[in-house]
Amino acid sequence: MKHHPKKWSTWVASKNVYLPGVQAIFESAQTSCLIVGAAVFELYELQEWTPRLRRQTGDLDLSIGILSDSKSYESAKAILISTGYKQDALHPYRYHPPQKIPGGQTYIDLLAHPTGPRNRAFEARQAMGGVGEDFSFEGIGFAEHAAYELLPHIKVPNPLAFLFLKMVSYQKEPTVRIKDFADILECISGLVEKGTHFEMTGLWDQIHGLPEAAKLKAHLLEIANDSIRWDIDHIRSELLSRGFSDSFIDETFIQRVSDFNAYLE
Repeated sequence: MKHHPKKWSTWVASKNVYLPGVQAIFESAQTSCLIVGAAVFELYELQEWTPRLRRQTGDLDLSIGILSDSKSYESAKAILISTGYKQDALHPYRYHPPQKIPGGQTYIDLLAHPTGPRNRAFEARQAMGGVGEDFSFEGIGFAEHAAYELLPHIKVPNPLAFLFLKMVSYQKEPTVRIKDFADILECISGLVEKGTHFEMTGLWDQIHGLPEAAKLKAHLLEIANDSIRWDIDHIRSELLSRGFSDSFIDETFIQRVSDFNAYLE
């Protein structure tokens, strides 16, 4: 897929306005780090791959790769603390900046994930303040595959991997993660609207042999068939709140998911 590296740099600089210290974390990273969550939509929009996301988001999710120990995570954490961030009492991986500026992100979720040949899942969970075993890393390895590099070690997942991460999140907690399913539909619809899905042949060729790619295709087919596991009526109110009409929800979304899935052959 075509992308313009200078646009990535513009985004990095803009984030540092609302979340001071973030650029220092990016530039000092020594292990593979992933931008995840709704901020990915901003990066896709900058590349003109999708329209602007129709919902507001107040956070930046950055996941630090744990290769052999948690030093990389502790280094990023130290930058935030020294800049004046306050650690959230309920979510130990969440940091609030010293000053909130209207119009931008109001906190950063400093996450961690195992990376490299050794599975450091325990160390990753401990780095985030000892989150429980239910904190899943499914799809993270897939997200690092064929990712786009903003800066050395700082990556953004490709659209197919991003969709898979959202699918994993929704399927884990469908009653809670309604926004993830809505994000999936909005992302796919936007990619088709912009014609970006026509550029994915090379990307699909790189990943189609991976087990996650097969699961992605299966989920897309289920969504297109409006299966019980992917019941659009379950998230209708969320889609309506984003300004989508009932006819768009019932007809356009399904058609665009079908078109998107058919192109991944």
